[in-house]
Amino acid sequence: MVNVSLASLVLMGLSLLVGAFVFALGLALARVVEVEEVPVQEAEPLDPELARRRDIAYRTGLFTLISLAALTAVEYGVAMGVRGGTLPYLIVIALAKAWLIVQYFMHVSQLWREEGHG
Repeated sequence: MVNVSLASLVLMGLSLLVGAFVFALGLALARVVEVEEVPVQEAEPLDPELARRRDIAYRTGLFTLISLAALTAVEYGVAMGVRGGTLPYLIVIALAKAWLIVQYFMHVSQLWREEGHG
């Protein structure tokens, strides 16, 4: 039977490793990517296409937030379960949460797109 506190320590360690990796990746990319200042423009009327994209972004953010909350509730339920052998389930849940954060909040997938940016 796996101790819940041991599982928590392992998950915390995995979270720290993923966080450190993403932080290091961000630092490396910040040195490679040149950032140029964009002049401030006057407010223009909202373009319908821009409004549609913003609406999709809000819905995606809300979906991600609700998914993370649900996964956290499931994670708590699994961790508090009296059965042994919960560590693999907790690791899978932690990886799913990490993927959601990296994919939707950190927008890592957009780093390799070849779209025009203006």
